[in-house]
Amino acid sequence: MDPENIVLSKVEEEIPKVEEEIPKVEEIPKVEKVRLVDVPVVNQDTALNLMVSFLNTAQSRGVFNLEESAKIWECVRFFIIPK
Repeated sequence: MDPENIVLSKVEEEIPKVEEEIPKVEEIPKVEKVRLVDVPVVNQDTALNLMVSFLNTAQSRGVFNLEESAKIWECVRFFIIPK
């Protein structure tokens, strides 16, 4: 028996099959997007979360400079509850 064949077959056994790791399309839950302007403001928590979301949207559009962005992030972190 050729030693090269033995090594190759052992390596092939250790490589996981890609087909087993990728979830099928029907297994991935569909997430429905809700526009921020459509969310009802029912309490202070919702109002604060909406303001933070609007700030994130503005930041992603490049509205704030770097210094302003850093200060906004500092404020947002104050309200983030660790999980």
